[in-house]
Amino acid sequence: METNRSTQNRRKKAKRNNRPILVIGVVILIIVAIIVGIVNAVKNSAGNANTERNALSISRFEAIMEKQGYQLFDSTDQYSDYSEYIKKCSIAIGKYAEYQIEFYELTSNENALALYDENRATFETVATEENPASVDENSDKYSKYVLAVSGRYMVLSRIDNTVVYADVNDDYRAKVENALKVLGY
Repeated sequence: METNRSTQNRRKKAKRNNRPILVIGVVILIIVAIIVGIVNAVKNSAGNANTERNALSISRFEAIMEKQGYQLFDSTDQYSDYSEYIKKCSIAIGKYAEYQIEFYELTSNENALALYDENRATFETVATEENPASVDENSDKYSKYVLAVSGRYMVLSRIDNTVVYADVNDDYRAKVENALKVLGY
């Protein structure tokens, strides 16, 4: 009988000794699950940011930019020789005409991609190993290229058949970034 009690006591002590290990294991599993959940949420929100981008019409671009205090000019006539490619072009000029943001609506997604690629190649001629592009995103629907070098801030952003273009003095970088954020580009 004594041996049975002794065995039972040892089993009880062993169970009590294992409880802290079990609790620590459960806590670790919960922490890992939370971390995995956060990582997935961040990935999903970043992925959704790219997939939920919608191209603006030229009139919507102009309305948003006018509300932001920009002066707007229709420069479509400037590209009349390219009317089979460029539907419309609008230029938003800063309050004191210190910089401009150009918005192109093209006749097709392919033409927008061609305009984007051509201007990107021009931007890349000034990129250096020390100052490579800070943003370089590409998908079928959306592309963005950002370069800050030699006191210039250059950005191209394409959604479907539209392209936003800016090549400004770096002093106006924050204003251009804000405008693109408001536009969703």
